[in-house]
Amino acid sequence: MNSKALQNLLLNRTKTKIIETAERLFAEKGINNVSTREIAREAGQKNHSALHYHFGDKESLLDALLDYRLIPLDNRRKILLNEAVLKSKSLSLRELITVLITPLAERALDPEKDNYILKIMGELLTSADWRKKYALRGDKGPTAIKVTNMIFKILKKDFGEEIAYERLRFMGGTIMVTIAEWSISTASPEWSEINNKPPQILEHKTDLNLSLRSNDDRIKNLADFIIGAITYQSSSKSQKTSRLKQA
Repeated sequence: MNSKALQNLLLNRTKTKIIETAERLFAEKGINNVSTREIAREAGQKNHSALHYHFGDKESLLDALLDYRLIPLDNRRKILLNEAVLKSKSLSLRELITVLITPLAERALDPEKDNYILKIMGELLTSADWRKKYALRGDKGPTAIKVTNMIFKILKKDFGEEIAYERLRFMGGTIMVTIAEWSISTASPEWSEINNKPPQILEHKTDLNLSLRSNDDRIKNLADFIIGAITYQSSSKSQKTSRLKQA
């Protein structure tokens, strides 16, 4: 390995260390509650200007973090979409929603993966300032945007634009909350006990344990729920009379 290649490798390792440290701190404390100095210190950088040297400022670091985590997820989504298209030229809602949710769900249900990014995305989506800057950026997930628009076109035919768009919003919230809960349960035995063994809220005794279900079945059940919710006949005055085909 020549000196330039070694220098690039060390540089990438330093940048990756800073990104992963920032990711953990953002998830644990909130984006606004973490300083660049704290990130540099936690990343083992003796020179606090290292972060500024590699990224410029905290916003640019956050942008790099989103690239680091979201682009690989969307690449996985692109593979799934291409595979689905090879099987069928006209994709059903089930196929589209499965493509949309599977990469995030796979990561959330993998005990070997840290899932700080899911918590960070929740903060981005619920903060007006951060949402405008980052959460709606299509360059982080072009395939997700493409699939979402395909779903919108299907819904629009039966419900019109207003209801279709609102149901997309409901769908997004459901996906984020459910997958975030899966992520927490995977990482925390305490939360797993609460979320996966719910007999305390049921009137009859049961040995129900959702964590024993396969990941594939859990993803399918989430897709079923979303399809049922977004295609249910609307009682709004602006509804159209036709029904969606729940393929």
